Amino acid sequence: MAQIGSLNPRRRAASMIAAVVTGWLLAGCAADARLQTGSAGEMTVAQRYNRVFTVSQDVLRGYLFEIDRVDRRAGLIQTFPMTGKSWFEFHRKDAATVRDVIESTLQTIYRQAIVEIVATGSDQWGVNVRVAVSRSDRRRLQLTNTSQAINLFQLQRGHRRYEEALGLAGVDRSPVELPDDGILAAKIQAEIDKRLARR
Repeated sequence: MAQIGSLNPRRRAASMIAAVVTGWLLAGCAADARLQTGSAGEMTVAQRYNRVFTVSQDVLRGYLFEIDRVDRRAGLIQTFPMTGKSWFEFHRKDAATVRDVIESTLQTIYRQAIVEIVATGSDQWGVNVRVAVSRSDRRRLQLTNTSQAINLFQLQRGHRRYEEALGLAGVDRSPVELPDDGILAAKIQAEIDKRLARR
């Protein structure tokens, strides 16, 4: 085995640089750990606030919601509207009652979770959860008589033209707002609170 003094100067310089960089990285990690834990292992205010955000997002993902908006300054997490659980989706947890499952199976019901981060005391944070519910009243594009079928074959391709031929042009197809799902919101809130209570 070659001695360090007998290594070529470039290799010696490279090994010295590698040793310095490794020591610098390890010292940097230790310094970061000290800054994060604060005094006596307690979390800082920013860490508690970030933990509420992280736990809330994890719980929402556990319910298969897809995160749409995270605004740390406003204390808001919002998901994309998601169609509700149907009978054959046993893996989903977003239907709080059997009625919700039946309703989502028979028509298109959307649920959107909104989590607000609120101050609960001096340097403490909690959440308020709301689950907005809406229904799609979108009519399907379907042929109901032969004149509509003939019109479709005479038109050039284009979605708007098909809607006009089927008599659906100008129909309001925006979702209809329904009352919030308080039961599902309470379940999500309880799970977030339970996880936040753990250290």
